[in-house]
Amino acid sequence: MKKEVQKKHNSLLKEKKSESLFHRIKNMHKKKKLLLGLILLLILAVISFSVFFIVTRDEDDTNDSIFYYPAYESENIFENDAYMNFERSLRYSYGGVEQLYCYDTDYNSADAYCKFFLDYFKALTEGNGEALCDFYVDGYFDSVPQFTMQMIYEPFVFFHSEGTVEENGEKLNVANFEVRYKIFKNNGSFRQGVRSNQAVPQIYQLIIQNGEIKIKNILDVEYSNAN
Repeated sequence: MKKEVQKKHNSLLKEKKSESLFHRIKNMHKKKKLLLGLILLLILAVISFSVFFIVTRDEDDTNDSIFYYPAYESENIFENDAYMNFERSLRYSYGGVEQLYCYDTDYNSADAYCKFFLDYFKALTEGNGEALCDFYVDGYFDSVPQFTMQMIYEPFVFFHSEGTVEENGEKLNVANFEVRYKIFKNNGSFRQGVRSNQAVPQIYQLIIQNGEIKIKNILDVEYSNAN
């Protein structure tokens, strides 16, 4: 009799242990599912925030959101070792031929347009507003532009196309060049809307005025989002 009672008791214990183990396993699965769900929600939240940040930054990428370094009129950029280590020679491409031109060593071998841009960037790096005016058509500036020495590097000028424009009933030949360059520690005194070390291309429209090459207009480059 005692043996039968003991057997029943052992059987009940086994059933309880089995039931307890089953519940523990079941609870573990629930916890795993809950943990996986929380991880998934966290990943989705991070992705959503990243997309929102990128879109917001793109929409609000205005001049007010760009940091400009302080402008010091007395600063001599040629004493800045970090700037002097950058590539400052002009990369010039015309007629399928691309070459680096250094103002000091390659000026005489450059063509007329290349010399124009070598002189142009020289005026910018020297912060010479009066010299800069001479590169533009008459009346382009209301007054002499004031800006500090510009730490321009990696300038690139690419011949884009030719065309004609009409002015005062006269057709003028226009040479269009795509121009891009970076400014180290841009202070915004010459060019705003561009971050430091950011190359934003523009189209320079050049004409011949009184026998000299002049900038008639500068256009922002707009790329299609089709790709």
